[in-house]
Amino acid sequence: MKKRTSPTAPEWPPESLELERAIGKFVISWAILELQIDLFIEDLVRGDDLIGRAVAAHLAAKAKLDLAQGLMHVRNDVLGEGLVLRADKLVARTNKAAGDSRNFIAHGKPMPVDMEGFGGEVVWFWTQFRARKGGMLGSGIKLGPGALEEINETTKLLVNDWHQLRCDIQKGLELADLIARG
Repeated sequence: MKKRTSPTAPEWPPESLELERAIGKFVISWAILELQIDLFIEDLVRGDDLIGRAVAAHLAAKAKLDLAQGLMHVRNDVLGEGLVLRADKLVARTNKAAGDSRNFIAHGKPMPVDMEGFGGEVVWFWTQFRARKGGMLGSGIKLGPGALEEINETTKLLVNDWHQLRCDIQKGLELADLIARG
């Protein structure tokens, strides 16, 4: 990669309502996903919802997932190994999506790539670079129709799976409450 010798004017990707809509859909979907995780934590705290909400209020997604997983394991005696294993798998899938999708969109950048030698056209990519031990790593997707479709679908599936897990856990917790009351 060549060194830029002087600052250049900011470049903007071509306007695309489809891309803007896809990014907006993702932001909304991810917010709904985090809400489901927040509600999951509230469900497991089993007290005043406000306390559950306060516990998760300022946590990053990874910390919320760690807390949710920890609470599931604390409630293992009531909920059973099957639900705990399901929660573990869902936490792992959500952590992967946070790295692959959420962080990619939130911390990525649109970047023009001059395809010199390939017709000379400038192609826009959504990119994310990380400097780690061993060098520079990067990933990107070409911006265009359907570029974020898979990311949005994965997030919607996670929302549904968290909701279903919450429903199943509610049943288990309600049964445990009935048994405890005698």
